[in-house]
Amino acid sequence: MMSSTNTPGVLWDDGLQHYSAVRCQTVNTIHETQGEVPQTIMTGDQSDIEFGWYTYVWYMSPEDTSMERKKLGKCCGPFFNEGDAMSAKILTSKATQVNRTSVFRVTAEEARSEQFQKLSADFEASLKEKLKKGYEPLEESEELFDGSDASDVHWEKSPTYDPYKDDGKPQHPGETKKSMPELEKADEIQHEAYDRYITVTVCVPKGGEMSYGTVKNRKRRLDGDLMGHSNANPILDTSIYEVEFDDGSMEAYSANIIAEHIYSQVDGEGYAQYMLNEIVDHKKDNTAVTKEDGLITTKAGRKLPKRTTKGWQFLCQWNDGTTSWHPLKYVKESHLLQVAQYAINNGLAEEPAFVWWVPHTVKKRDRIIKAMKKRYFRIHQKYGIEIPKNVQAAQALDTKTGTTFWMDAIRKEMKNCSQAFEMLP
Repeated sequence: MMSSTNTPGVLWDDGLQHYSAVRCQTVNTIHETQGEVPQTIMTGDQSDIEFGWYTYVWYMSPEDTSMERKKLGKCCGPFFNEGDAMSAKILTSKATQVNRTSVFRVTAEEARSEQFQKLSADFEASLKEKLKKGYEPLEESEELFDGSDASDVHWEKSPTYDPYKDDGKPQHPGETKKSMPELEKADEIQHEAYDRYITVTVCVPKGGEMSYGTVKNRKRRLDGDLMGHSNANPILDTSIYEVEFDDGSMEAYSANIIAEHIYSQVDGEGYAQYMLNEIVDHKKDNTAVTKEDGLITTKAGRKLPKRTTKGWQFLCQWNDGTTSWHPLKYVKESHLLQVAQYAINNGLAEEPAFVWWVPHTVKKRDRIIKAMKKRYFRIHQKYGIEIPKNVQAAQALDTKTGTTFWMDAIRKEMKNCSQAFEMLP
């Protein structure tokens, strides 16, 4: 491949990488592939070989807006693990490689033109000047493959061994055949090295409240043996663990209690869930935008607030009693209304990090609440049954349906509630 395209020798590694990629995206004769491309079998993506190796192409830089600014280069295959999926590795006339997605073929008509012949000659001259000795192609040595002088080739030969056969007989004279001991199953091994609960952080009851602690180790008896028997099923697991809390105290808990609290505090993907009780405090650093720099001027001359939350942090108290500092951008995304109300209550609404979104959020909240209040008075049915708003409406419904359900319910409620009130004349 490199010889047919007269590729400079310094590009041997790119050529090897391109050849491997072509093999991965070409149908082979292996029966297991069933006529499918190996790359498609492994990733599920459709393979595409856009350009050949070391062929002339036109490429454009991201800042170029017209095809008149296209440049000549040589394609050295796709760029792996960098840039877009369809980006190509282009060799420039300065002997540098760039990553480009805007790459076009050189048409046959362009290749025959005198202008292209001059451009390609200048390209090769510049490349030869930059690469110097590296411009020369690699020399082929057919001696390594024709067997003419194989003694000079120091190939490392793979060792061969006789296949092992266990026929139950001793391998050496005088040796007695011993049966292999039966290995324990992984679930039956009682050892802390295989324990899945050690180092786990869990919130468990302690002294009438929930506290966080870390599972340190299995509890042992006086003789040093582990207490209980571990099992993959938490219900059958009788092992006892020692949990160390933040205050340094140690408590013993059974495995099923630890498992129960672990699974009750995580979602379906295993992540812990926390509910925000309140925002306790806030702080800002020197990266926060000041009021003097809080506006930007558009091309039309309009002044708009900067949309930034940089430099602000909030101290959040969670439902388990713990507190932690978090950047404003994360707290704002998960608890928008709470942060907006906190900013108003603490006089932060005019700060650049809040002024561009707090007023809009509060107005939107008020509109939703107002719409919900209007909607409430329009609710007159529940599960298809009409609900009266007063006694007169209840009497009218009973007359309409020919029943006394609503009036009976009112009399029953008044009879039970009248004992708590003193009826005045």
